[in-house]
Amino acid sequence: MTLPFQEGRFASFFPDQLDLLAARKMYTLRPSQKVGKTHEMKYAFIFLLLSLSFSVISQFRNDDKKKQIKLIKDYALCDCIDEGFRDDSLHFKDFSATVIVEQISINPEGLDVIEDNVDSFISRLKPSEYLDTKGMRGVMINCIDYYNSDELDKLARNVYRRFR
Repeated sequence: MTLPFQEGRFASFFPDQLDLLAARKMYTLRPSQKVGKTHEMKYAFIFLLLSLSFSVISQFRNDDKKKQIKLIKDYALCDCIDEGFRDDSLHFKDFSATVIVEQISINPEGLDVIEDNVDSFISRLKPSEYLDTKGMRGVMINCIDYYNSDELDKLARNVYRRFR
């Protein structure tokens, strides 16, 4: 069996450093060879993996933002109903707002902004003048309308942006 380096100047099995360097140069793979393409594939795969990772992180952040804005709006609805029935037993028996507060990840000052806005909304509710509902306020229906309003949506987004 003859090895490729046994012919010519490599016949003496590398008696000096020059032959060793020449042999290394001879058997060093070029970037255009298959191993180079493998490296290119590795880099492409790493780039793709990083891109997907950033995409997933971005999606997670976006989902968390939507969840937090919804929780802020849910808190506003609970506070609206609570303020609307301040003198009734509902105010003392319901703990829904507490559960929501534990899930919201904003500063307490943000909740104060929501509460002030809800108080302003409730104070604008006037008692009914109709005969069958005279003296009553439509707290539930108005709070649901407030929950679905663009006003609360903008406020919730602003509170999330400022107080997270």
